[in-house]
Amino acid sequence: MQARAMISQTRPLVALLLGLCMLAASPFAESPVADAAQDGDAEAVVDLLRQGADANAAQPDGMTALHWAAVHNDVTIAEALIYAGATVRATTRLGGYTALHLAARSGNGEVAQVLLTAGANANAVSTTGVAALHFAAEADAPDVIDALIAHGASPNITEGFAQRTPLMFASARQAAAAVSALLAGGADPNQLTRVKDYVALDSIAREEIQTRDRIRAAAEEPEEAEEPEEEEEERPQTPEPEPEEEEEPADTSSVKSLSYTEQVGRQ
Repeated sequence: MQARAMISQTRPLVALLLGLCMLAASPFAESPVADAAQDGDAEAVVDLLRQGADANAAQPDGMTALHWAAVHNDVTIAEALIYAGATVRATTRLGGYTALHLAARSGNGEVAQVLLTAGANANAVSTTGVAALHFAAEADAPDVIDALIAHGASPNITEGFAQRTPLMFASARQAAAAVSALLAGGADPNQLTRVKDYVALDSIAREEIQTRDRIRAAAEEPEEAEEPEEEEEERPQTPEPEPEEEEEPADTSSVKSLSYTEQVGRQ
């Protein structure tokens, strides 16, 4: 039993070590174009593309050269990448952000226009539930807002958590220019958020936890019940016989001794 317990305890450690060995043996794919775009080196990007480097090769976090061009508002690099076949639909590993999302978050209208012209989806939603228009509203970037709405972005698009609109984002940030651009683009100032009943959500969460606990308890093997020790039957004790009283010898002290002649005479 002890040996089995030791094996079960060491299995997770062995799996972790194997995973680390595999990770060390297989390094991430190289992304020289993305690295050059991160540095803002347009000349290096163009030279690499001419040499046949992959325009869509991503860094470990999913950032491509086009993502970096969007962050830096580098129209030259963005146009060179798109000409070389870079996709505008690539997303990061965390958040699922497109290049257009990052351009809107940074308030970079020029590169946002380049991406939209190349076919970027103006209503694409990240895995965090927000669209480019939310980012542009929060960044107080009216030029990005205008470009997005002109390319089909819904001015009343809602995010996934509480159904908030870009106008709500802009209002919360006191972004006056963004508010004006959104209202001009058809945003509804009377739209409401979704109300979250946290008491009800807590009750649901507690019920789910209780259900999981019951399932887990039912799946566990019942412990073997100890067999009760057999109680020895009490045997009735045979009463010991009481000792018989010994008859006391007759007292002959009072008998008068007879003489020999008297005894003979009685015969």
